Amino acid sequence: MPALVDPFAAAALPGAWDGKRLSAKADLRTPRRVFAVTLPGVATFMVVDSIVPSRRGVSSTRRVLR
Repeated sequence: MPALVDPFAAAALPGAWDGKRLSAKADLRTPRRVFAVTLPGVATFMVVDSIVPSRRGVSSTRRVLR
């Protein structure tokens, strides 16, 4: 399991540092708007995916969790 988690942790640390540095210079309205549009879109996709059966009879989220 650490072999799976370590690369993500190694990428998250420099990403957080760069994000902090860049956020001091950037206008934060645009990322907030993008997040405000993306979050309901993803939520809608997840709800529809869990309700509407796929061709194989199993939703894509259930396939991933198996």
